[in-house]
Parts: sequence; C-alpha cells; structure tokens
Amino acid sequence: MSTDASISGAQGEARNESRGAPGNEPRGDASKPAAAPPRLPRRRRGRALLALGLLMLAAFVVAIASGAVPVSLAALWQADRELSALQRMVLLELRLPRVILAAAVGA
Repeated sequence: MSTDASISGAQGEARNESRGAPGNEPRGDASKPAAAPPRLPRRRRGRALLALGLLMLAAFVVAIASGAVPVSLAALWQADRELSALQRMVLLELRLPRVILAAAVGA
C-alpha cells in the first residue's frame, strides 16, 4: 500500500510542475511584450469619439431632467426664469453635483 501512495504522490508532483507551479514558469513567451491591439483609422476614431460624446451629453441631460421632482427640458434651457425654488434646489444641490461626479469618474 505504501508503494501505491508513493506512486500517486510522484504523479501529483509531476502534475503540479506541468501546471506552472511557482518558480517553474516558462520563460519563452513570458518575456515578450504583448502585441498592441489594432488601432482604428483616424477618421473612424473621430466619429466614434463624437458619437460617444453626444451619447454622454444626452445621458447628462436625461439624468438632470429625470427624478422625483420633475424638471422639464424647457425649464432647464431657460434656467432661472421658469424653475421654482424647489426645482432650483434639487437641480443645483442634488442632481447637478451627482451627474458631474458620475461623468468625472466614468460611470
């Protein structure tokens, strides 16, 4: 029985070595730098950035306008003239800082 245990132990050690146990990493491919991903052509990259910027602007407006206290887009456009005191407080103290922070961190 002890010979069976020693054989299975040797096989287990061989499996650990083939899996890349610490200190046994292959050095051939690990030392080569990773290939850079393919880049988009300049024109296509510009269009993609423009589309993403417009999408972020739309998300910004929707996030400011939506919530428990309704603020219409027309009221946002004419800022001080059509906003009530409650809408102005919600907009300036809650929604705007939240949306600016979300845009800054990339959420």
